[in-house]
Amino acid sequence: MFMQIMAAINAVQAVASYMGQMQQATAMADYQQRMYQQNKEIADQAARDQYQGLGTRTYQEREAAALDIMNASRAAREAMSTARVSSGEAGVSGASTDALLQDFERRQFEYTYGRQRSQDFREQAFEEQKKGIRSQQQGRVLSMLPKPVERPSFLGAALRIGAGIMDAKRQFSVPVWKDGKFNLQSY
Repeated sequence: MFMQIMAAINAVQAVASYMGQMQQATAMADYQQRMYQQNKEIADQAARDQYQGLGTRTYQEREAAALDIMNASRAAREAMSTARVSSGEAGVSGASTDALLQDFERRQFEYTYGRQRSQDFREQAFEEQKKGIRSQQQGRVLSMLPKPVERPSFLGAALRIGAGIMDAKRQFSVPVWKDGKFNLQSY
């Protein structure tokens, strides 16, 4: 009877230990998943904020370039008007006046082309920065992936139960000489 009680106590302890370890492993996995989700949301928001900042900066630079081109165009038109009036008042006309006006037009075109080209390069750089932001966001998310949580082994619990039964049998058995050999007999 004592042997059965001892074996039952060992079995209950092994099952309780297994269940406690399982609860702890589940709680750890849940905690890691919640932390991962929270950190992912933070990384996603940071990326959105950076994208928005680049979008605002792109818009502002486009507006500045357009204003700059518009002002340069206005200045070129004013210079061409002044040159026409001045040449008309001076009674000068012909190839030299036409060459001067064409030079103003050429300079305006070169400036406009250069300014637009420069803006295109800036926008390409912003697109590359967006790729970098995306890579950084993905790196942050991947670095926060939950680590595997070791779950308790059911086989280990079964082996502890078996060992407990064997230990109880050993403790509550006495060797008895019978039929020319020793046999264990429970008491």
